[in-house]
Order: sequence, then structure tokens, then C-alpha cells
Amino acid sequence: MTLRVRSWSLFTASALVALGLMHPPKASGFDVNSEQHVLPNGLRIILAPDPTVPTVSYHTLIDAGSRDETKKGTTGLAHVFEHMMFRGTKQYPDFDAVVKPWGAQTNASTGFDVTDYFVNTKSEFLKDIIALEADRVRNLSFTNETFRTELGPVKEERRRGVVEDPYGFMETRLYDLAFEKHTYKHPVIGWEEDLEKFMTYDDAMRFKETFYEPAHVVISVAGNFNAESTLAWITQKYGDWAAGTVKPDPIPAEPPQLAPKSETTIWKDAMIAPILMVAYKAPAMRFDAPDYVTYRVVDRLLFANSGRLHKRLVVDRQLVEEVDGGAFGGKDPGLWTITATIKSGVALDTVETIIMEELLKLGMTAVSQEELNKAINGLKADRVFGFDRPARVASTLGRYAITSGSADNVRKEMDLLSKVTPKMVMDFSRQYLTDAGRTTLIMNPKPKS
Repeated sequence: MTLRVRSWSLFTASALVALGLMHPPKASGFDVNSEQHVLPNGLRIILAPDPTVPTVSYHTLIDAGSRDETKKGTTGLAHVFEHMMFRGTKQYPDFDAVVKPWGAQTNASTGFDVTDYFVNTKSEFLKDIIALEADRVRNLSFTNETFRTELGPVKEERRRGVVEDPYGFMETRLYDLAFEKHTYKHPVIGWEEDLEKFMTYDDAMRFKETFYEPAHVVISVAGNFNAESTLAWITQKYGDWAAGTVKPDPIPAEPPQLAPKSETTIWKDAMIAPILMVAYKAPAMRFDAPDYVTYRVVDRLLFANSGRLHKRLVVDRQLVEEVDGGAFGGKDPGLWTITATIKSGVALDTVETIIMEELLKLGMTAVSQEELNKAINGLKADRVFGFDRPARVASTLGRYAITSGSADNVRKEMDLLSKVTPKMVMDFSRQYLTDAGRTTLIMNPKPKS
């Protein structure tokens, strides 16, 4: 069965059966109606047409994020540059004024590996979107003054998301503690001192010259459009864009973690519940080895509503307000993190002990085929219903193209999920969920005076 990107409100139980989601997993047959092209200058294009929807989603994805902030003093630069991209160009000096008549939704996001700019609007405006976005990514002009002005909102965003948010603070500290050399060590939002003192206009210009060039750009389009004419329009606007000449710096390799790390911190007020974070190094988002899809199955086994940790800590024992976990799919090995918010009066050691018990079980006792099937089918259903609108289709295909090497890996992931076995879960747990590879961070509220 070939599955088109479409409105999943039309999906029926028979379609789920055809995908293998109502019985033990097998080869999924999942596919996306998409095509991929590469222009001579290296720019990649992904087109996923769907005539059943009235809108289109146009994503300009940059193959760069905080991972690529290798120069000392430049942490947060990828995110600062995301803000700069809304400053306008000579041809379109006011970005918001251009898109307002379209009734468009526009925004952007920066992560460890990818920066994603998007415009969602009616299909009739697609040609205009291409002209606007091609000009923006190619011809953005800014001065030292505008660069400095844009640092203000970024610093405020950091204050709200890290300084004033205990979870944001903990996640930032967790990565800093877990990593020694790799650039995943620093947060996407950057270190405060870099934003306040060290980042320069010249740093921003070099970042632009290095990454805002054809070979680091993926254009991903999904929704109601004609693929042939859209490809022609994109080629017309981007085809003569000269390739960049500045080579990115190498990313520092992270050495193996040989001993557990732990830290306890006190939050600045007494109004929070105790928080426990436990992290292990996670596999990179690759599809030539089974590790990545196996860890996704382990996620589901533990954290689904019927998952082992959720059932034991939230449902049965009612020890935590919530427990969740997982890892982002990164170019390089990242962190697989468990976060538990402890209920008042509950000993944190009790919760930590239960978490360790459940992780140990995964490596000692094979999960039943029934439980494994349920986890795999849940992941497949999430993917199918997650493709419920053009924006999610375009974003997912573009991010997979950059992070894993190919948009086709969305389909390959579904096929590989069907091949995960109880032994693979045990092997994964024994390899990755080790005492030596664990980083633990605890946050307690400030004692009441």
C-alpha cells in the first residue's frame, strides 16, 4: 500500500490494518508521496504535493544549529541569526507587511542541528512565498546596530526559558554536565556571557557566509501545489545562487563517559516540586544500524500511558506528578533523558530506585512480544496521524533530510520499527543504559525559613 500525505480525518480502521497497526507489526508499506531534487549548486528540494488540502507549507531549513557554534564566545549565534532573518531585505524591507495580506502563519525555530523557517498559507500564494523566501535567505542585509538590537529579545528569551524556569535551567545544566567536548554541551539559547559580552557582528557575518549558502539549505514544500511548476519556480529563484566558499569548522568528538556523574542543586524559591533528571548517551539519528529505532521503542515501553515507568510511578504508586523521557534525533549521539516531578512528601530516592529497577529489567528479561508489538504499533500510529497537515509533513521531511541524511528515512524508520525484537531491546539496554554512562541531576526547592 502506498500512503499519500493527506487529511488523516479520512483515515479508517481498514487503513490502519493495512499499515500493520491493528495486528503484530510487519513491513509497514508506509510511504509519502514526495520527490527529491538537488540543484547544481547543492541546494536540496523536497516536494510533497497533496491535492486534498487547500493550503501549502513552505519550509526553508538550514543545515546548522547550535552544534555548529564551534568558536569560543559564539554560543547562541544560530538562534540570534534566526531572529535576524525577520529584519527584511532591500527588496522586501518589511517581512511582516508582505505576508500579512496572505493571512499567513510564519515563524522559525532553532535546534541543535537545524534552523527551520516556515510560511503556511493558501496555495494561491506559493509563487509569492518562493520569491520572498529566496530573497530572504540569499540577500539578508544587516548592520552591527541591527545585530545588537536583536540581541535584546534573545537575552530576554533566555531569561524566561532558563533563568526563571526550573526545567529549562535543569536541562541546560544536564547537558553541560553530561558532555565534555561536543558542542551539544552548550544550550541552543547560548551562554549568558556570550550574548552579553563576546558575540560580535563579525561572528554573525561569518556564520551567514558559512551556512546560509546553497549546500546548507533544504527547501521542503507540502500541500496543494503542482510539483512541476513549483520545481521550476524554485529553480528560477535559487538556481543562480553561488555556492559558499567558507568551510565549517569540525565538530569536537565527545569522549566515552567512563564514570557516572551526579549533581544536586537548590532552586531559588520554595514553590517548586523536587525534580529528578537521569540521562544516558543516546544514539545518533542513523538508519544503517538498529540503535536509533530501538531506543524509540524503549521510549514507548517506558513512557506511554501504559508504559512501565508511567504505570508504576504515576498510576500504581502515585509517587510523581509526571514522568517523561526520550531523546531528540541528533546528527551525533545526544542524551536520552528521564524527567520525574516528585510529589510532596515522597522520598526522591524511592523514585530513583524504581527507575533504576525498570531500566535494569529491560536488559535482564526479554520484553514479551505482545508488549513489544503494542509499543511498535503505537509509534507507527503516532507517525501516521502526525502527518495530519502540510506543515508537519514539510517540517518532518526536511529535518530528516538534514539530520539523518535523507527524507526517505521517514519511510525507512517505519520499516525498521517492524524488525525490532525483544533481543534488540535487551542489547540496547545493556549497551547504553549503563552505570558508567549515567548523568543524574536533582533539584530541590529552597528550604522554607
